[in-house]
Amino acid sequence: MEFMSVVIIVLMFILIFYVVSFGKEGAAQQAERQQKLDSVCSNVANRINNAASYGYGFRQNYSLPPNIDGLNYTIDVSNRSLTCNTSKYTSVQVFVVDTITNSTHIPPFSIPIKEIKIENEFGVVIIS
Repeated sequence: MEFMSVVIIVLMFILIFYVVSFGKEGAAQQAERQQKLDSVCSNVANRINNAASYGYGFRQNYSLPPNIDGLNYTIDVSNRSLTCNTSKYTSVQVFVVDTITNSTHIPPFSIPIKEIKIENEFGVVIIS
């Protein structure tokens, strides 16, 4: 009887340890995904700011990753901000550009998840 009690207590400790460890791993994975989304969003915002800073003639291609750790995402441009979204995470970055377009629309518009070109044509930043 004592042996069974000891076995049950040990199994309970193992189960508690497993649950606590798995929970911490999940939180670390969530933080990593948020950090990756922040990084992608920040890189795009910085490139938009570079186009504004360097002025007319600036052109740069940038390949966006197809997903963030298996999660699809979107990038939306509104007045002076960039919002990157997955089903679970959001990142917002601010940029200093006065006039931005995707060559057919003024904000709000979405940036396609592919290789994009960011350029400055006569003070207008164009993302295509």
